[in-house]
Amino acid sequence: MAIPKAPMGEAFGYDFQYLIGIKEPEGITFFLDSYLYEPVVPPITEQGEAWISAEDLRRIYAPYMAFRFQGSQAELTYTHPLAASIRTALAPKEYRQQNGVWYLRAAAVLNRCMGKDSREDSNALIVAVDGKQPVQEAFPSPMALRPHRSRLHGKAYGEQNFSLWMEEANRVIPYRMYIPFSYRAGVPQKTIVCFHGGDANADYMFRHTDNAICQYAEKYGFLLLALTSYRKYTFFGASKVPTGMDSADPRDPNPCGLTAEEQEWCQVAEKSVLLQMEDAAKRYTLDQAHLYALGNSGGCLGIFQQVKVLPAGFFRRVVCSGGMPTVTFLDPALLREKGTRFLLLMSTEDVFDGQYTWNVGYPYLKEHGVPVEFCPVGGGSHLLGWTKALKEIYSFFEKDSRS
Repeated sequence: MAIPKAPMGEAFGYDFQYLIGIKEPEGITFFLDSYLYEPVVPPITEQGEAWISAEDLRRIYAPYMAFRFQGSQAELTYTHPLAASIRTALAPKEYRQQNGVWYLRAAAVLNRCMGKDSREDSNALIVAVDGKQPVQEAFPSPMALRPHRSRLHGKAYGEQNFSLWMEEANRVIPYRMYIPFSYRAGVPQKTIVCFHGGDANADYMFRHTDNAICQYAEKYGFLLLALTSYRKYTFFGASKVPTGMDSADPRDPNPCGLTAEEQEWCQVAEKSVLLQMEDAAKRYTLDQAHLYALGNSGGCLGIFQQVKVLPAGFFRRVVCSGGMPTVTFLDPALLREKGTRFLLLMSTEDVFDGQYTWNVGYPYLKEHGVPVEFCPVGGGSHLLGWTKALKEIYSFFEKDSRS
């Protein structure tokens, strides 16, 4: 199956819509939509206006924005494939240097130079990033900011969203977590790492199950960690591997015919997995002895790739649905060495390599001694079949976590 190409200007796994700054006496806390953004340097406030560092604004609008400061002059450039390029000088009143850091009057500069809608008062700053809806419509009342404020005032359970800067990606990458009530800080908690499909992001597993995946996490006491694969269709580093019935020579160093740029994107996506997991581990105590993985479609391919490149036993058990790599590109000896046990889900109505899993992939792994189980999902589609098997998925993980 040829790897799809993302539409122009929509290449990234997640495009942030709004920058939200919640103002409190202790300072300003930033979110990109619902994802916490931790600035390189704290913002400053002057006469009620938030001044944000040029480096933070560059990262928030990356990879499209750049600044140049030279002597008494400053310049902003913005180059986006779906918009006219911008190159404009900043007025002296719009920027300043303090303790060696360049700051900008965020709302004023972004509105004047780029036409980004904004709203700022004593309680909050909201500025459009990629959002097209006017801020007043997107955030019509103070209630719209209640989820952000609750994060700052003791909500330590449930949905917790974060982001991190990845230098190699030149991009802020978001990831999403679910924290069950059973979690206790410092006590290792068994964790399911979720890998989304090809053109999706960290919201995938939650959205397609209407958060039912969280109800099972509560019942069985699992942390959930949902990753984002940098760019669409990079499959967490597996876009370089043929899938299903694709015909390719396993000796070919580039069997999918990726361009040099696409190969680089693939490598970055592969590295982003461990980076997101390490960042999550700084915030919560993941049980490194009981890590599991769940993925559908491109996420399934990503899991196979990560099992190959991560240390033996990194993931004790994994659930894969919606296809799998072409068997001639699997390495059974390596998979046996890794010691990970697979559960292959096959939705009966999956038109993307679903039958391949049953007819070829599962028998191949079993014949070559790879620990593998199989579970059909009656009537399930490629996109949603796995959502009908949450009971079976959690049962598979729970059997191991009790051992």
